[in-house]
Amino acid sequence: MSIDKTSKEYYLEVLNSGMFSKLYPTLTGDWEIDEVKWKFIHQNQLFDVMKINIDREPSIKEVWYEGSVTYKGLEHKFWLIEPQDCDYELEVRWFFKSVPMEVRRQYVEIIETFKKINHDRRQNKNGSNVQSY
Repeated sequence: MSIDKTSKEYYLEVLNSGMFSKLYPTLTGDWEIDEVKWKFIHQNQLFDVMKINIDREPSIKEVWYEGSVTYKGLEHKFWLIEPQDCDYELEVRWFFKSVPMEVRRQYVEIIETFKKINHDRRQNKNGSNVQSY
């Protein structure tokens, strides 16, 4: 049986679970519920309740590709993220923070290269998995 998370029964269940005695071990005594503000009360002090909700089904599915840019003899690795079945844009994320600005500026070029490679793969299914431009 599922409990309505906006009901007094839910708040009583949270209260009786011992969560507040773990969060606030120095506050002993009785806790109450303010049914107007939906907050817990201990000796006239209000405590908010935080609820975390996560959907069971993914909102967005992505395919992550690894790549790299070689600049001045150093290889700078990145992920290229391709969202599936939605209108989001391709995205580039660098493995490390210390990537030179000249390399970061290749963001658009990386995405355009990916689009060209992806287009070439669709035309020639026997192609290599790794391509450089």
